[in-house]
Amino acid sequence: YDILDGAKANSYLGNIVQDGQILSPSSDALFSTVRGEELIFVESKTGDIRTSADVDRELLCKKKDNLCRITAEVIVTPQSIFQLIELELTILDLNDHAPEFPSSSLSLQIAEDEQQGAVFRLDSAVDADSREFGIESYSIEPKNGQWSNFFELFVDDYAGILVPKLKLINPLDFEKLQKLDFTLLATDKGQLSGSMEVSIEIEDVNDHSPKLSKTRYILNISEMSHKGDL
Repeated sequence: YDILDGAKANSYLGNIVQDGQILSPSSDALFSTVRGEELIFVESKTGDIRTSADVDRELLCKKKDNLCRITAEVIVTPQSIFQLIELELTILDLNDHAPEFPSSSLSLQIAEDEQQGAVFRLDSAVDADSREFGIESYSIEPKNGQWSNFFELFVDDYAGILVPKLKLINPLDFEKLQKLDFTLLATDKGQLSGSMEVSIEIEDVNDHSPKLSKTRYILNISEMSHKGDL
């Protein structure tokens, strides 16, 4: 039986007598679930199969499992017609979770003398759905037009886990730019998205020597001057 993720408790799945075609109708037959009670139950007299609780695929199977399959067992009594029937239950995933970042915002401090080509890792989002609806891409929504003059976004793939990163493509100058703000978006394969606000603060460094208005000064000092005179 295929069960849709998110199915409500007491949802009808089928009838074990009609679907299995392995029993002759009998008013004496009683059905009992002996395995898989966390997911289904069989009505003792009719053989109707129903969900025993709200179905949550993420709780029943590991996220990395593309196929979520649970085996249930039902016995038929009395002894004269005893049978043990095995049911295969496949939980079909829904894209019911949007990507989520570990926090709603991220702050980075980058010195203005950082080398061109430097790479800065951003927080990755997670998606509670299976890989079928896992995270597909990252993108940026700028809050001003300057960020793309200094950074580019790229994504590394570590065994199926996407990690967003920024690469510095042009030199920074604190005297011209002190802060950059943008929104990082994570989009899954079902086109649901989550976001995180990113703020980059440019840190000043001592890269300017003091300058005098003239290269030469001439002072006339009277021989009558005393110590401490201005």
